[in-house]
Amino acid sequence: MNQVVRSYESKKVVFLSLTMENEAKVEGFLKSNKIASTIVPNSFGVLLQYADRDKRGYLDMGFPSYFVIDQQGVLKHRASGWDKTGQLSTTIDNLIR
Repeated sequence: MNQVVRSYESKKVVFLSLTMENEAKVEGFLKSNKIASTIVPNSFGVLLQYADRDKRGYLDMGFPSYFVIDQQGVLKHRASGWDKTGQLSTTIDNLIR
């Protein structure tokens, strides 16, 4: 993911890494892990806003989850699981053309 973030450094693309953890846990994690995106602690409410729901309305969100949101706040892409960077980059490229 860091490579994807760096590939858009010259573009007007903002990458946020949302986490439900608090600032103290995030700081500890970042001491041994380099993350190129901006970390946003305590983000459960934002995650709920964009997460999938099943037929009964229950939260259905894989890990990690990826969301591409356009400048108007409209969800353009949602995926979960490992190695989704190709789909993510394609969606971003289509939005910034």
